Amino acid sequence: MLGAARDVLARGRRAVAAENQALRLLADLAGLPAGAGGCFVSGGSLGNLSALVVARDTAAARGVGTPQGRPLVAVSEEAHSSIAGPSTSSGPMRSWSPRWTTA
Repeated sequence: MLGAARDVLARGRRAVAAENQALRLLADLAGLPAGAGGCFVSGGSLGNLSALVVARDTAAARGVGTPQGRPLVAVSEEAHSSIAGPSTSSGPMRSWSPRWTTA
């Protein structure tokens, strides 16, 4: 059993290494700095939520916001429903409370 666990750990490390290489390649292609990072997620909704969390935390760290102190999130009218849902009063980002506008 211990040998099987070691094998799983080894495969996990290889998968993480491959993911990191792919992320570095994408960051390089996008012209991002060496310290840029990321992760792959299983779907669009999780990806959108992850992006909103990063935007929220980055805006807070930079002290960015509208004159009302709330960030403004611009989305198209065709934006996926997972974009607005996380920031509603019942969503996981309810303390953020951004203003929404369509671009």
